[in-house]
Order: sequence, then structure tokens, then C-alpha cells
Amino acid sequence: MSPKKVFTFLLGLMIFSQVHAQEQSTTDLSTVVREVAGESSSTFEKTRRLATWINTTFKWSYTDYQKRTVAEIVARRAGNCAELANVLEALLNAAQIRSRWIAEINLHPHTPARQKTAEEKVAQWGKRASVFGLRHNDHRWLEVFDERTQTWFPADPAVGVVGTQEWVAARLGFANRPASPVPEIAAIAQDMIVPFVVVALDSRGGKVVENRSQHYLIEEFNLFYNKKAATLKSWPQWEKLIGQLSVLGASTFAGEVNLHEHGPLIEQLTQVYEKLKSEALAEKLAAN
Repeated sequence: MSPKKVFTFLLGLMIFSQVHAQEQSTTDLSTVVREVAGESSSTFEKTRRLATWINTTFKWSYTDYQKRTVAEIVARRAGNCAELANVLEALLNAAQIRSRWIAEINLHPHTPARQKTAEEKVAQWGKRASVFGLRHNDHRWLEVFDERTQTWFPADPAVGVVGTQEWVAARLGFANRPASPVPEIAAIAQDMIVPFVVVALDSRGGKVVENRSQHYLIEEFNLFYNKKAATLKSWPQWEKLIGQLSVLGASTFAGEVNLHEHGPLIEQLTQVYEKLKSEALAEKLAAN
């Protein structure tokens, strides 16, 4: 079945399931999983096919602060990063694949308008809204549990990446970052310069259960460059700032810290990443 036909099929099933029992909804989604991902593929391959299908079939739209069900997101054929992750979560649940929510904060181009909006949201909702601001923005994706390896791997339907290697290449890489085949999505992802906070949540808007920043932004980042990134002159600064900002970021998601008060640290990290990039390119560091 073509992606367009699968989308039409999913839309019909989602609308149908709104007025039927939960068992019917699960059956409907399972049918879509079979059409998109197939029956015999591994957890990783099923996840890749589902995330790619969402990435190439749905439009990644900016946040408008509306609350939508999965059926409404599908009917709209668009959503922000959290809404696209919501669709992926529903399909993974139907496939009986375990997943969990990831909240991220990344460096972004200097945008005064975003800071103004963020300040207004902080006044309305509290410190948690400071996860976006002048030089940073938040992002959502999923981690998926692979029963075979007993490990979690990233799955981001908005950016269109699945697996740790692919995620590091697309989100942290110094050069030639792989991009979504959809130009509009690639353009949005390009503004996400580099993540500096990655935490696992117990639900979409829930509590932080694990800080994954060290894993992705230090260990896997260094491993991706054959453990040579840690030899760069600016690496100790990078590691120190990630340690500081990831703790502050986790506390911001918990509503305990106003990240806007730590703008100098974010600016410093921006400069350190650029130094790291220059050093890596000068050293011609090779990725795995």
C-alpha cells in the first residue's frame, strides 16, 4: 500500500475508533502497523519504517498550543514534534513495542521574538516554559526499548532519524549532517544547532525519570568520532557545560529553574560548540 493510501486508511480508522471501544482502536492501529512496518521486521526496523512514514507523510508544523488527540493529529496531517511523536507512540503501542518520551533542549539561532513569547509563557505557566528562549528551544521525541539488546534507542519522527548512530550524526555531527528528504523538515531541523539537555520522561508532559545527556552528548558523541572528540582542546569545556546545563535543564522541566536566568551559560556553550567544530574539522576527525 502506498504512503498516501496508508494515510487515508489510518485517517478512516482513527475517526472510526473514536466512537468504538479501546480494543477496536488497538486492532485498527495494528492493521496500520502491519501495512507500514510489516510483520517480520525487528523492533528497530519496525520503528524505522513507522518513523520514516510519519516523517514523509505528515507536515512538521510549529507549536500552536492546542491540545489534540492522535485522531485529530492524523486528520490534520500535521503536528509539532510532540504531536508527531504522539502518533508514533500510538503505533508502537499497537505493535506492543515499549517506548518512552524524551524532552530535549537545543541551541538555536538568536531570536528575540522567541524570547518575548517565552517570557509571556513563563508568566502564564511558570518556570517550566523557560525551556525555550533567546538562544534555545525545546524538542520532543521517543526512545524505544529493544528487547533483544536490552537497550534504548532514539526515534524522532519529526527529524526523521532512528538509532543512536543516525541520531548523533544528524543532531551533533560537525559536518555533512544527514537530513530529511522533505525540504521543509530539513530547514526546521537545521535551526536546531546542537542539543544540550536530553531527559527521559514518564509521559509526554510528565516527570523526569532519567537524565540521558551524559549518554548522548558525551559518551555517544565521543564514540561516534572513534573516541577522538575527547582529545580536542575544547572538549573539557563542552563536557563541563553539558554537565551544568543538563542538570539545570532537568530542573527546568520540573518547574524548579528559570533557564532564562542562565543565558550566559547557554551563550558560552554556543561558542564552545563552534570551537569544537573548528578543531574537529582542522583535525579531520572521522566518524564511525
